Amino acid sequence: MYFLNRLHLGFLVNKKLSAIYSLLSSLATMTVRTAVSPPLPSSNVHTSTKANLIKPKTYISESNNLNITYLQKLLSFPQTSPILSLPDEILTEICEKLPPEDLYALSTVCRSLRSFLWSSSSTVTQQIWRNSRKTFYPQYKSPPLKDMSEQQYIFLVVLAKKCQFCEEMDKKKLKKYWEFQVYSCEKCLDRRIASHKALLKNNMIHEDVLSTCLSLGDQGYFMSHVQMAQIDYLQCQDKFSWMSFMLNPYWHMRKSGFQIDEEREK
Repeated sequence: MYFLNRLHLGFLVNKKLSAIYSLLSSLATMTVRTAVSPPLPSSNVHTSTKANLIKPKTYISESNNLNITYLQKLLSFPQTSPILSLPDEILTEICEKLPPEDLYALSTVCRSLRSFLWSSSSTVTQQIWRNSRKTFYPQYKSPPLKDMSEQQYIFLVVLAKKCQFCEEMDKKKLKKYWEFQVYSCEKCLDRRIASHKALLKNNMIHEDVLSTCLSLGDQGYFMSHVQMAQIDYLQCQDKFSWMSFMLNPYWHMRKSGFQIDEEREK
């Protein structure tokens, strides 16, 4: 009798999980066309926009307009969802069974879900996206680059369908730039990079700063990365320790980045 009761209880729990999973799947499908896409979680690579040291005026204007539009739409979002009242273990188990596309759509349902599913620091959230990637896209076995979240990784390899800076969707004009962790058309990228010579001469960037930033060779450096590195460098008292810390992870990223990029092109 005890065994039968346990079996019946297990059946009810699995049945409940299946029902909740179906609800989440349908909810994600319903919102995928209408919801506002959340911004990608910021990586530890220099992506901040605190200062305007070297950013061109056209880029600042474009960024401000996008931020204003996003905030306006964000205010209309519901604050929370009843789904979040589920125990963390159950919610995690359910989310892990969703494909990345549904997770991305589900993160637009409400602010609380977005905070939960779009966190780049939560180990639980990273586990959800990692298991989802391994289940639904087993061909992408390589882990994300250093300082890159699972969300950013799956966005670049699977979810990105258009330029991150404009509406260009022609695949022939788009490219994944693993060094900068962006999916962009050449036109938009050119607006956001500057050559080594120009940064040293026109923008008064220190050579030590550029040595910690990734580049596209002669094409140049991603300006927002250089901008944040410059801020860190100027604020740091122990320049030598800062250089030692910054150079090691970026060397690792250079090596891993090109290996993964070549793997994706095959």
